[in-house]
Amino acid sequence: MKKKIALIVLIAFILSIFPINTVLATTGNIAVSRDGVEIIDKGKGTGSNPDIIQARRTKDQTKVDHIYFYNQSTIGSGTMDGKGYRTIGYDMTLYDEKKNKISETYYFDYGSYREEYLAYMRNKIRNTPGWNFGDSYVSEEYLYRDFLLKYFKPEVLDTAKYLKLDGHIELFNRQNGVYHRLYLVTKDNLDKTSDYPSGFAKYYKDFKTRFPFIDLNPPVKGPDFYPTPDFTNQYNYEWKYKPARTYMGEPGQQINVEVYLWNGGTETATTNIAATWWGSGWTA
Repeated sequence: MKKKIALIVLIAFILSIFPINTVLATTGNIAVSRDGVEIIDKGKGTGSNPDIIQARRTKDQTKVDHIYFYNQSTIGSGTMDGKGYRTIGYDMTLYDEKKNKISETYYFDYGSYREEYLAYMRNKIRNTPGWNFGDSYVSEEYLYRDFLLKYFKPEVLDTAKYLKLDGHIELFNRQNGVYHRLYLVTKDNLDKTSDYPSGFAKYYKDFKTRFPFIDLNPPVKGPDFYPTPDFTNQYNYEWKYKPARTYMGEPGQQINVEVYLWNGGTETATTNIAATWWGSGWTA
């Protein structure tokens, strides 16, 4: 008789590596996708981590794969005049572990992608019941490796410790549909709030989020919740890609499979664990 083989594949939701963003929408749509830049509409709502910018490496950890972040915005119709601010670009520079500069500084024209996203969203808001101008919307944004290699040599990008982003934030007064620049906030004058035009100093904290050091080689961590087979309580990153343990038995034989679910985080919470027989689908 042929033996049956059960493969226990332990796949955890990696909460500590991929932060959960709380959004009211259930699906996302690609609003912008060009030049290695992608902006995904995550719908109407608020994000729990709109200021977090993180890097991800390839599976073997040898190369930078992408940068990603969430953006939360109040989107207007684009027809109202008045004062406001917008991020129109970023200076990008690579640094080593001691935060010594190891590349030239290059300018990323973020504003053009952002305007494309806003045009997409305004059209969608006009045609989606329950969506209104002036409400909060969330986007998930990616800078892929192809984009980064347009500016940085691969041997420098993949060995750098940090990518420094320095925002260019335009303070403007829009009149009759025309944007008139009042001031440009950059790394050179960010902290000089007394020089800001009247009424803008209160946004300083928000402005500062546009000047991050992004860790390009973050430590590989296990998830907050993680399952393990009976022989260990240590998470193994490779279990996302290959079986943790193989069980063999004769037809009709009862096999006991012990799997433990651990909470490596700092909060009390719950999650689901799923199991499957090869080819039978998931059962939670």
